[in-house]
Amino acid sequence: MPASGLSMGIQVAQRLSIFLVLAGCLSAQHLSFGIKGGYPLTYSENNVTTVDVHLDSNARQFIVGGTAELGLPLGLSVEGDFLFHPYNVQNLGFITGSTVNNYNVFEVPVLAKLRLGKGLAKPYVDAGPEFRFSPSSGLTLSHAGFAVGGGLEFKLLLIKVSPEIRYTRWTSSTFTGSNPDQVALLLGVTF
Repeated sequence: MPASGLSMGIQVAQRLSIFLVLAGCLSAQHLSFGIKGGYPLTYSENNVTTVDVHLDSNARQFIVGGTAELGLPLGLSVEGDFLFHPYNVQNLGFITGSTVNNYNVFEVPVLAKLRLGKGLAKPYVDAGPEFRFSPSSGLTLSHAGFAVGGGLEFKLLLIKVSPEIRYTRWTSSTFTGSNPDQVALLLGVTF
């Protein structure tokens, strides 16, 4: 991946962090932090084969990272995640044989969230841009996409548990015939 993609991802993460800290300081609203994890139900660039590269979706195991949410009035909030999502690429060399390279990929969605009810289980929907980068060179995935999702939020004493299904549509990739769609089942726990 070009250095510009890595620097773009770092800049997005820095700006998101600055925004959340400043917004929390300037507002009397609730700021919560936690963890989010899950499993991809489908994989963008799923089983893509070019002349000598195969992106192996069978090795996808998990998505995990941190989450922060700034509560706003009227059931609205802004959520930002920093998620680790590993990729395995198999190089099918005709002369050198097959090798597998593991890449660390980070996804940074910034989502507007709307809660749709009151009570023990609050349904919600969220949507917003999602950015993706890898500090490793050699992997060229699309860097931006748009995510939409929905789920239920349960408040248990001092924590909130939020199962969610999230769909992301990534922009074009350099892999020929790649799949720009990704669906993931996620679970967030915030304090």
